[in-house]
Amino acid sequence: MNEGENILEKWIKRRKEISRVETAAIVVAILLLLIGGVCDVVVKMGYILIHVKGFEDVSLAVLQMQASITVLTLSIIALLSGNISDSYMGVSVSSYFLEKRPPYLKQKRIIILEFILLLECLCDHLLGLYNLVIATFVVAIIFIAVSIYEVYSIYYGKGDTEEEIENYVEYLFGEGKLYGLSLIHI
Repeated sequence: MNEGENILEKWIKRRKEISRVETAAIVVAILLLLIGGVCDVVVKMGYILIHVKGFEDVSLAVLQMQASITVLTLSIIALLSGNISDSYMGVSVSSYFLEKRPPYLKQKRIIILEFILLLECLCDHLLGLYNLVIATFVVAIIFIAVSIYEVYSIYYGKGDTEEEIENYVEYLFGEGKLYGLSLIHI
C-alpha cells in the first residue's frame, strides 16, 4: 500500500466517523419531533398518559431555558472561533473544524437550526403543543451536543490537528476533487 492510499483511508475513516455521529443526531432529532407531535395529537384526542399540573408553566420554563441556551451556544462558538487564529498548511484551524470538517451539521447550520427550533418552540407553546415543546428542547440539546463535540475536537492536540489537516490537504490535492463532492464516494 502506498502512502497516498493510506492518507485516503485515514481521511475516509475520519469522515465516516463524523458522518455517523451527525447522521445519528439527525435521525434521533427527527424521531423525537415525530414522537412529540404524535403525543400532542393523542392528548388533543383526549388520551392523557401522565397528567402534569401546571404544564403550561413547565413549557414556558423550557422555552426560557432553550432561549438562554441558544444564545449561549452562539456566544461560545463566536468566542472560540475568534480566539483560534492558528493555521496549518494554509488552512485555518477554526474554519476547518467548524465549517469544513463536519459533513452536514456545520456550525453555521447548527446556529440557524437552534434559532429555528427556538421559534418552533415558541409557536408550539403558543398553540398549546406542550409535548412538542419538550421534544424540541431535547432536539436543541442534541444539536448543541454535536456542536460541542465538533468544537472540542479543535483541542485534541496540535499533533492530531495538524495530521488531520494534512490528510485533508493531501486528499484534496491527491484526489483533485472538491471537498464537498467527496461525500458521494463515502
